[in-house]
Amino acid sequence: GDSVIRITNTSAPSIPSTEVTVTTTTEIGRSVIDRVEMLSFSEEPFYTDGVARALVLAVAADEDGNIPTDKPLEPDFLIINGQGSVAPDRMAQQLDTRGNLDTGIFVTTYTPDNRNLDSLTSIRSIFSSVDADVVTATTEISLTALAAPDVIIFPNPIPAGRDFGAFIDIFDVNDQFVAFNGVSRYMLSIESGPGSVTDANSVGGPPDPIPNVDAMGQLLDSNNAVVMDAAGNPILITDGNPNVENFLDNMSSGQYSISRDEGSNQDVTFSISDDAVAGNPTTQAVLSIGQDAVVRAVVSPDPADAGEDIQVIAFVEDEFGLPALNHDLRITIVSGSANVLAPSVTVGRLPGNLDPNDTSVNDRVNELEVAGKMFDLGQLTVQGVRTTDPKLDANGNQEVDNNGNPVFLTTNVTLEDIEVGSQPFKDVIGNDGAYVGAIAATGVARGTVVIRITDLTPPNQPSVEVVVPIARS
Repeated sequence: GDSVIRITNTSAPSIPSTEVTVTTTTEIGRSVIDRVEMLSFSEEPFYTDGVARALVLAVAADEDGNIPTDKPLEPDFLIINGQGSVAPDRMAQQLDTRGNLDTGIFVTTYTPDNRNLDSLTSIRSIFSSVDADVVTATTEISLTALAAPDVIIFPNPIPAGRDFGAFIDIFDVNDQFVAFNGVSRYMLSIESGPGSVTDANSVGGPPDPIPNVDAMGQLLDSNNAVVMDAAGNPILITDGNPNVENFLDNMSSGQYSISRDEGSNQDVTFSISDDAVAGNPTTQAVLSIGQDAVVRAVVSPDPADAGEDIQVIAFVEDEFGLPALNHDLRITIVSGSANVLAPSVTVGRLPGNLDPNDTSVNDRVNELEVAGKMFDLGQLTVQGVRTTDPKLDANGNQEVDNNGNPVFLTTNVTLEDIEVGSQPFKDVIGNDGAYVGAIAATGVARGTVVIRITDLTPPNQPSVEVVVPIARS
């Protein structure tokens, strides 16, 4: 009669199932093999990574579709087209362990070579028996080259003119994790552009921040000590281990760093080679470095009269809007009748009662600056030390130091709000990325005066021009 067998996958969320019907008949006498059906089971797509395996089945039957009773049935599995290998030994016939009954189903495994190539492999089973003809069947397996990884760089772009870094995350988009003994399979290098790759592991590739493992695949903590599970056993970084399921994430990470003086307004091209694939195919990713400085400028008054001083304020930022500090900006006259004013930085006189022998504080300093230089100094502060009364001990006696010199009480002296140069060069707030300068239109100036503000600090030396209309005096 008929028997219905239901097969259920209880591990899947939807708990799928299928049913097969088995018809039992009574047979008298021997039967010989008449035909063979071959099937293959593999992941889709089936990658040529040298690791994945496919299950190959050959089902033998007599002319009635029953299990042949003629013995021996000893199939050979051969690759007749394509690449890869089947299990080295002829696989024995699967048995029903309860009744030791033959099933007529023969199995082997197929493993592709590690080749970066889409291809088709044909596997043939050959059955030979004493009382029957040689019977063969063939199945085909489609092979897909490993896909290139997805590469994400963050942040991108990055600002120039400062020490900065970025993460390069490399995602293996193939659905099967390619074990590489705890070491990243990807080699990350800079193909062109400034900066450097940091935190490279022992084979030069980018390390995944987790896990940290030793040569035996044991998970290590931040002190490189082996991490134990609740039972006191080392946690191994192996596929299927629930303790480390979050570590096998098919992601590798590298870090990139660049110093403030290495480059701006250019691209960095990374080369990522796959050490798990034959031929080590490469993928490229590009990181953009922003402009070191963007210069904008305003003038006042605008328009100006002939013979009038003109205040020039330049706002220098990177492309992210952050102020560019300690840059060297210069004003030049492109056209028109005007002169660039050359200011001096003057530190005012400190209050009196200073120790005349204290040479650490100068009561007046004058520093002549180069013509056309702009300033971002703001409010200057000069500090000094003022000597006051003698320092006395508990008995009212003069204290002396180790050399026998008298010790005096001291008070810090601070002088603020010191003017920087003449009035056109007044800067209210220092280190804010707003640089001040000035020009003076001549008494015979007419039409317009065109000035150029150039930032000499970045390699590309960005500049901006401003046109100042001159009214008739």
